[in-house]
Amino acid sequence: MRPSKFDVMADELARRFRQEGWAPGAPLPSQQRLAADFGVSRSSVQKALAALGARGLVETRPGKGSFVGGGKNAPAGRMATIAYAFPREMRLNVDAEDNYGVEVLWGIEEEATALGIRLSLRSYEPDKELLDVEAFITALEADGLILHSDFPAQDEPRALHAGTPVVIAGRPAATTGIGAVSPNFYDAFIDCCRLLEQAGYSSVGGLFSGAHGWGGDIRAALENAGRSCKRLRVQAIDFTAKQDNYHYLMDDRLVGETLSDLAECGPLPQALLCNSDWTARSAIRALQRLGLAVPRDVGVIGCLGLRLGGITAPKLSTLGLDSKEIGRRAVRMLRAMAASPLAAATERVPLRLIERDTFTLERNPLHAR
Repeated sequence: MRPSKFDVMADELARRFRQEGWAPGAPLPSQQRLAADFGVSRSSVQKALAALGARGLVETRPGKGSFVGGGKNAPAGRMATIAYAFPREMRLNVDAEDNYGVEVLWGIEEEATALGIRLSLRSYEPDKELLDVEAFITALEADGLILHSDFPAQDEPRALHAGTPVVIAGRPAATTGIGAVSPNFYDAFIDCCRLLEQAGYSSVGGLFSGAHGWGGDIRAALENAGRSCKRLRVQAIDFTAKQDNYHYLMDDRLVGETLSDLAECGPLPQALLCNSDWTARSAIRALQRLGLAVPRDVGVIGCLGLRLGGITAPKLSTLGLDSKEIGRRAVRMLRAMAASPLAAATERVPLRLIERDTFTLERNPLHAR
């Protein structure tokens, strides 16, 4: 469904406010001027300004015009209650130490407690129900909302129009005006490819899910690395590319099928750089079924640094992440957005290579390919 003209205009104005540094209280051009600049009717301008007003980004004063807003629902950045919405399938009691989403939640709880903010939780089933964001916030009397990274991107505008600051914890936002804290997959994947090239590797495959919110950053990083690494062949491998109705429980089967198909076409890359530790575990099982040894034949690197990777055999090399820091930063950003919606941005938390059994830079597979 294509966005309306006034939705496009509202998002573009919000982007300009943020990127051009418009201060709260700054006057906007007249409606006639805005209509001419955007090539829309006065009616569309009025609807766009009303939408921005609902988000606290614009304040219209009768007889005086419209001005950049300073935020609402939380004066001077103070917050009494924030809400966190997460998918019901996120296990809170089983394997909690190995669940990325739970560690993000722990970070949210720690920061909210340190700042004296009450935290309310609500779970939902992404495949069966739409989270009624406005009713959720109203019932909890929340001053701000943090969304789990699995919240559907197409539903973000509904969250934004609920009238409180919104931050996504775990992936970039797809909607202007929503804050986000995400793992820095882009820089981490490029840096890792450069390390592989320096160590003498000739090929690497980036194994990722294009259906996930991280997919765009990872694909872009692999494409960039492919252009900049002259002695390293970089292959982007989207194991969900042929899957219409994707669910994460399909990962093990899809990774296995993808690697099996690749092996039929020729030698696999010397190393696989995976978008998560779960994907890396699936890749190791698939390689073993193909009769390949890890890391002798193919090195495997996971991502996120879950504790399970350090205690199972073989111990998983990974791009480690402080998952709690995502939650902590999400709370701080939400608080800043309560003072000014213009504080909405995307922050990225760095990852670092942890070398264990499944890959090390010194264990360069020198066998002929």
